[in-house]
Amino acid sequence: MPLGDSITNSPGCWRALLWNRLQSTGYTDIDFVGTLPPQGCSVAHDGDNEGHGGPRRSSARSPRW
Repeated sequence: MPLGDSITNSPGCWRALLWNRLQSTGYTDIDFVGTLPPQGCSVAHDGDNEGHGGPRRSSARSPRW
């Protein structure tokens, strides 16, 4: 099972590239899982994922020194 952090969220096609590479090399019984649908990629693939983003560093408050 490929794992990642919140920056593996969308947009991006790495899930599509991985899924299609697995399919083309004979691994046809692959099922990506998650509650979110495919995001940010126009390439057909099983895009189910759980790539929820978090807060951005740019939105964090810095202490005043």
